[in-house]
Amino acid sequence: MTISEEYREFKRNIMDKGIEEVFNQSYKIHFYNNVCDYLEAQEKVEKDITLARLYDFYIKYEYLTVDSYTGIEELIEEYKKHMERKENKDEILFT
Repeated sequence: MTISEEYREFKRNIMDKGIEEVFNQSYKIHFYNNVCDYLEAQEKVEKDITLARLYDFYIKYEYLTVDSYTGIEELIEEYKKHMERKENKDEILFT
């Protein structure tokens, strides 16, 4: 699934909810809108990067921001570093 397809599915799911739920999800909507715009502007997006994975990572780290392309770039770099550390840890556990 591409980033655009993932975004459209997210938007469709949100739009099916009531007004109060949409309001409650405004933080997540803001994230998806900004990060999707950024990723769609990139020539290449790594296949393991999804909006859902980035959002789950983002909500754990309050210092990250998605209010600018610079902030989104930092989020993605931190996510990649986190995943690399996780992979290295898993390799150590299974060797």
